[in-house]
Amino acid sequence: MIVKFQLSFGLDDAQANFNIHKDSVYICGSSKALGSWDLREAVELKSKVTDTCGENCSLSLSSLSLSSSSSCEVYLENLPTNVLEFEATIDLNESFEALVAESVEYKYFIAQKMSDQKDTRVFLKQIEYNPRKLELTNSSLLSYQVVDKWPLVGVDNKSTRIDHGWLLNGENEVQFHFFKYPLQLWHVEPKSLCYDIVPWKASNGLHELKDYCVHNSDFDENQIVNDKMTKFNAFNCPGVYSTYKIRTYEALSDLLFQVNVYEIDELGKPSDKYLATGYFKINRSVIESSVMEMDLSMLNSNQIVGSLKSEVLLITSLNEDSNYKIRKNYNYHFNRSCIPIGHRGMGKTFDAGTLPGTEYVENTIDSFREAYNRGAQMVEFDVVLTKDNIPIVYHDFMFCIDRLVETSSSKYLSIGVNQLTYDEVKQSRVFSQKILKNTEMTDELQHFFTSKFMFPTLKEMCTQLDPKLGFNVEIKYPLDLEDGSHEISNHLKWLNRNQYVDRILQELYACCQDEQRCVIISTFDPNLCSIIRMKQNKFPVLFLTNGVTNKWVPYKDARCKNTQRSFSFARAESLHGIVAHAEELTRDMHIINLLFSHTEKTANFLAYSWGDDLNDLDKRQQLTQLGINGIIYDRINESF
Repeated sequence: MIVKFQLSFGLDDAQANFNIHKDSVYICGSSKALGSWDLREAVELKSKVTDTCGENCSLSLSSLSLSSSSSCEVYLENLPTNVLEFEATIDLNESFEALVAESVEYKYFIAQKMSDQKDTRVFLKQIEYNPRKLELTNSSLLSYQVVDKWPLVGVDNKSTRIDHGWLLNGENEVQFHFFKYPLQLWHVEPKSLCYDIVPWKASNGLHELKDYCVHNSDFDENQIVNDKMTKFNAFNCPGVYSTYKIRTYEALSDLLFQVNVYEIDELGKPSDKYLATGYFKINRSVIESSVMEMDLSMLNSNQIVGSLKSEVLLITSLNEDSNYKIRKNYNYHFNRSCIPIGHRGMGKTFDAGTLPGTEYVENTIDSFREAYNRGAQMVEFDVVLTKDNIPIVYHDFMFCIDRLVETSSSKYLSIGVNQLTYDEVKQSRVFSQKILKNTEMTDELQHFFTSKFMFPTLKEMCTQLDPKLGFNVEIKYPLDLEDGSHEISNHLKWLNRNQYVDRILQELYACCQDEQRCVIISTFDPNLCSIIRMKQNKFPVLFLTNGVTNKWVPYKDARCKNTQRSFSFARAESLHGIVAHAEELTRDMHIINLLFSHTEKTANFLAYSWGDDLNDLDKRQQLTQLGINGIIYDRINESF
């Protein structure tokens, strides 16, 4: 059976720059002729636009383009129509009866090709979340013509999710984060500024880097209100936070970046010449730490004219072959109904406060199993790594062990989770850090809070609990606090974010091969959110937030300040949702109305909530009625 696939999309729906010279549209599906869901075997569609404007044109779908690599720019008004069209004729090598018996599914994706046509590697830029089905109705036809539009329209005539891709094997991404007023230019006060960043290869001289992919995800504090992305890479605009991302297959140690600052004219376009420029070289400290702060001197005519501050984030690829499989981007269906989620299983044990007691110790297999028996569709738990990089389920960064000699202060000694191997944890009397808060605990009760019962591995969670029980895996990572302190002692050196995440993801990949178990990942660290999002396409990533609260010292990171800003960051980064603290949600109806009105408009965006306030039945019911997707609370046996 020969099938001609035709795809068209309106320019406003493409959601990204489409470079006709570099980018291609591909189709991949369940049939062998469509690649058997392996994007390396996908079929490239032919673009009809190249017949109109030639091969060396670049099509910019944004209102501002700083690209200088193409010989001509084609804007919306210059095109014959506002629609791009692509097509491919494919012989599926199967009969009509066989294709009907086992329906063919497929997806479209956009990828940027390498300049060397012999190089089969690509940058995956956009991909459909939901698969399409090939509908065949007439057995007498020898060929079919399928006419599709991008994006795919789903239930209730809503567009389904388009993901922005992820890092493929050997690929890296460097992100520059510019927060509030990062640029200082001395003796120059232009009204509006923007920037671009040009990568160079600094190996045996300085060379132009030909193969790289650029993307930015600017957002502002009011984005949740006006639902609009910033149209350029803005500097020093109140409330604007800009991220510039460059993906490449080049060796990280060979990369040098040129940062150019431009003045914007009254038409919203950059001037022909930049006001200042600076250079940043990837060095060993960036590679070893994954995140560092940059303070760059800005030059003009070889004179220092200012300075630029930025956070630099390095994301390396996970290098899993399964990342090329695209049948189902995530092993989780985006359920719009509200689900009950057991906090640490049956709930907190050590800092439970006025909660009714439970015989199940938090974060133990028994507690998670009982939560499932009591109606939890999912359980929430924290994961940290031991010294030998075994992912275990535990809430804190520190353990307690018995002192060899008791002192008047305490009989326990605090020790970092990453200072003991897993065997040492299980063979010793290791306690939860929370035992320090309970000085009246008897020896008999202490027995239940040791490593004999606690600290299951992530592997044990996957193998010993029913596969129908979903996992909300919170990845713990120590962060800087607003008061200048840190969540752990300075002498404890944590694995860098890339190594840390890789180990946990590899364990999840190995343990969650069957798609029965729904798994989502959440974390308080916005950089960790970006890293996990770009490393894989198997598990949804949710930004976990404290919001505005007096219960804890706030995090230093600007993206964590309040729920509204956290939501804007999650949207800009194409995360799959947020886990908002109930205190701010239930206190501020303005936030909750904005959040739920926009999650309804956004395809496949999850909104969960957590916090002590949700141990109150009335507040659980309030959020449920407003449309929250999941509620994390402590005593799952109580009414939902």
